[in-house]
Formats: sequence, C-alpha cells, structure tokens
Amino acid sequence: MLTFQPRSQLTDSVPLMDTPSFMWYPGFDGMFNPLPPSAADPSSAVTRLRELLTSLMVTWALEDIHLFGFAQGGSLALSLSLSVADSPLGEARRLGSVVSVMGGIEGKVPTARSNTPVLYYTRKPANAEEQKVKERFSEVTVFRAPSNGGMPANMEEWRPVFGFWGKMLKRDESWKGGEVYEVVQ
Repeated sequence: MLTFQPRSQLTDSVPLMDTPSFMWYPGFDGMFNPLPPSAADPSSAVTRLRELLTSLMVTWALEDIHLFGFAQGGSLALSLSLSVADSPLGEARRLGSVVSVMGGIEGKVPTARSNTPVLYYTRKPANAEEQKVKERFSEVTVFRAPSNGGMPANMEEWRPVFGFWGKMLKRDESWKGGEVYEVVQ
C-alpha cells in the first residue's frame, strides 16, 4: 500500500510569515538571517524523502522518478540524488532525473558521484556553485536564463525544462506500453 506523508511531516514552517509558508529544512539563523549554503543542512529532509522514495519504489523503479525543485527544493533534489548514489535504495543508485531551478548543493555533500542526469537552471554567471554541481554529477545540462526573475516565467524559459524531460523520457520507452493522456487547453 502506498501512503503519502502530510506536508507537516515533510516540511517545516517558515517563521514570522503572514500566510502559511514552508521550507524543506532550516534556512535561517536565530536572528532570521538566511543561512549561507555551507551552513544549511538538508540532511533531515533527505532522510524523510528517502523514506518517501522507498514507499514509491513499491510501484515505480527509482529511475522512473524525476524530481523538480525551485531554490531550496532544487537543492534538496540534488542532495537527495547524491544521497541515493552514496547509499543506494536497494539496488537503485540513481533517479530518473533532477531539474534544479536556482538551487545548488548545500550542506555536507556525500562522497559518491551521482549518475542522475541534471538540468541546472540558473540566472547567475558561471560560478563555484555551478562547478560543484558539475563535479558531483556525471551528466549536467546548464541553462542560463536572463538574470531577472526566479522561476521560469514564459514559454521560452520553460522550453529547456521540457526539452530536458523529453530527452530523459525518450531514453526509456517502457512508458509507451501504458496509458497515455493528452492534455489540451
């Protein structure tokens, strides 16, 4: 039986927000200043998501699971993939793919190199954060969007994400034997 944990068990509340807001792992110090990437610790969230992946593996192979994350979510997706490479779930050592939008590797990094394909979506010039991703993953596609904004904002900015996923799904055509749904506007 597949069960999903409520968000309250997967995420933490962001303090002092007018509306309910959530973060995957602590991102602020005691004075509510953002933690630098080196001080952030996604390990508790990685542990919780490894449990979720184990539940999902009852139905899906790990290589059929593709993750998308923005900012802290992208950092967590990268960390989770590195964790699976370092300490496999069963025989599985990699996910289907990871798309990280504006999120780099934070906290303590496992020693293993991941074979999970990554789309590293950034709005920054090449830097040490990008280099760290390239060093830890064997297959990295970098898309450098215009510097204004956060999440992809229009079709031109989403195109690299859809193109990346198209390549990932084309590798494994086992999905063609199942049901295919067309989404129309």
